[in-house]
Amino acid sequence: MAALALALAFALLATAGVALGAPTHSAPRRARRLPRRFASTTVLTEHPSSLRLMRVQLRQLRRLMRARAGNATLLGAIAKPLMGADKQLAEFEHHAVSKGHATAKMIDFEGKPISPAVIPRYVAAVEKAGLRAGWGKDRMFYVRLTGEKERSPADRARRAEIYRHVAETNLVRVMRGDALPIDRFIVAEADKLAQLVRVHREYERAISKAVDGAIAAGKLTRRQRFAVMAKLARVQVVPLLESAKPVVDGDKLVADYLSYHRQHFGRAPGQMVVMVAGSDLNREIGPLAAHLARSVMVSRMRALQSRFRGVQIVPWLGGGSGPMRSGTGRFPEMAAKLYSGMSFTVQPDHLDQPNLDATVRAMRRSALASKPRPLGADAQRGALALSTSFADAHARTSLQYALSTVRLANLLAPLKQRGRKSTSSTQLVVERDGKLYLRSVQASGEGVGYGRKLDLAGLGDLLTRGDDKALLSRRQRAIAALWPQGLADPRAISGAFARYVSGQSLTTVHGLGAALAHAEKRHGLAAVREMLPMVRFLVKNDGFVLTRDRELVRTRIAALRPHLGKGQVDRQVRLYMQDIATLERYLGTSIESLVDKKLQRRYQRDSRALFSDPRFIDYLRGKDLPLDAWSDVTKKVMRLLGNPGWNRIG
Repeated sequence: MAALALALAFALLATAGVALGAPTHSAPRRARRLPRRFASTTVLTEHPSSLRLMRVQLRQLRRLMRARAGNATLLGAIAKPLMGADKQLAEFEHHAVSKGHATAKMIDFEGKPISPAVIPRYVAAVEKAGLRAGWGKDRMFYVRLTGEKERSPADRARRAEIYRHVAETNLVRVMRGDALPIDRFIVAEADKLAQLVRVHREYERAISKAVDGAIAAGKLTRRQRFAVMAKLARVQVVPLLESAKPVVDGDKLVADYLSYHRQHFGRAPGQMVVMVAGSDLNREIGPLAAHLARSVMVSRMRALQSRFRGVQIVPWLGGGSGPMRSGTGRFPEMAAKLYSGMSFTVQPDHLDQPNLDATVRAMRRSALASKPRPLGADAQRGALALSTSFADAHARTSLQYALSTVRLANLLAPLKQRGRKSTSSTQLVVERDGKLYLRSVQASGEGVGYGRKLDLAGLGDLLTRGDDKALLSRRQRAIAALWPQGLADPRAISGAFARYVSGQSLTTVHGLGAALAHAEKRHGLAAVREMLPMVRFLVKNDGFVLTRDRELVRTRIAALRPHLGKGQVDRQVRLYMQDIATLERYLGTSIESLVDKKLQRRYQRDSRALFSDPRFIDYLRGKDLPLDAWSDVTKKVMRLLGNPGWNRIG
């Protein structure tokens, strides 16, 4: 009955409107197409993963150590979120309100220890600057809800608080005649319509309570209730597609949601935003396979557009870990061609870049002007089959260095986990004999927090060839059996860190020559040539970690894979050099012609210094690292991360 009444209110609002006070801003004529500056808008999120903020945290901890702070004080500093509400708001006011680097803000509550009470403060900051908040206005807001795995009573209560603050913030503006300042909710790991419908139901319960409260307070009359409810309810749920199958099949979820939206509200929305994974997909199947999956997704979304002609479908791409984010900053024109037809998000690591403005301009041009080549059904199947070769190579390399990857990622845990996800980085820091140590996780260690593994199963589900499915299935079983447990999140900052420090783990360029050769053998040279623009982009960005210094390669392999004997290490060094030669054959030029040799030399120098530290080697071999030694090792890591060729952590 309530749903019927609400639907009737939507119909009345569409025909008659409701008088709730004069709008505080003139209402522009509604256009079917998204305004130009918003078709390519960027999203600002904040968490302590930028190089600048990591250096701040390291200085804080080193200062406490020099002052001989007690263990309890150090553990408290490690556990305390760096980016609290006030700091995040200050970052938003600087980058999004004042500088205009981002025209949208994602208020992220998925696993983040942020109070929902911050929601109205963001909207107030925009209005204080004389700007309008809301879709198609000067600044837009997205609320990323708590995750599917956050189901405790406290998590449910927090989710209800998020809805309450959004409902109350929106109600204030509707009562004075303005548009909704917050009308987009993001659902992470979306793959079912029920997840999106649930948000509408929960939010509508919240606005019902907010409106009844306003009526009880005498701010609204009962005659206005349904009309106000209809305005408040017009929100959209944005699916965040994170793994291979949801990304490639995202058009089916979007079609189902648009049909639901049309039935629920009486009409489809003018625009439909779809957020597409960057770092998650790159981590799971590798950047080349992920690039192919996103290309198929864009083609399917374009086909879907013809079915819903009144809706503008806007794929919003997360730049992704390491190679995608830093490559976007260093080579924006190249990246713009690869991101054809998609907008992208600005992450904290982008904000450190000296060429941020040029990056944002290039990506906006891509989103607005480019027309990605549509792929027919056969071409889509071919692209997914081709992705198998690259996903397999990514999985094999990642498995070989799995334990080192997790240990390298954990090395940053006292810095990177502050205010990010629900993992407590103190769980990796243990006290023994009155001294603090960073644990070097073991292969058999059981995780006590959240962790990530590579996931090839979703990509396998999309394939039609039995041998391709079998190949990925075998790799997935090996991952399930061999990937170490622990608190590491081997993606994004951790995966990028591991890749650059080791020159091997989760790398985008190590093993690329062999992967291309395997792809050519199975799918032909023409298919491989289609991938060369992406390959060249990755090599220009990441190729400086490749080296012809055999002794450095041998040192790294021996440290990262301590179970190998001398002869086995020598064989791996030969394979490494062969892979560079194969990669250069496909590129038609040397690695050195594509990278900055000065930055390459600097990387090799800093890498030698790090791998010559016996404490670092012992940690990679499974020995817990005293916290004071961790501080010294991490200082060397920061020098390596400061290489401009790295650009910024992803």
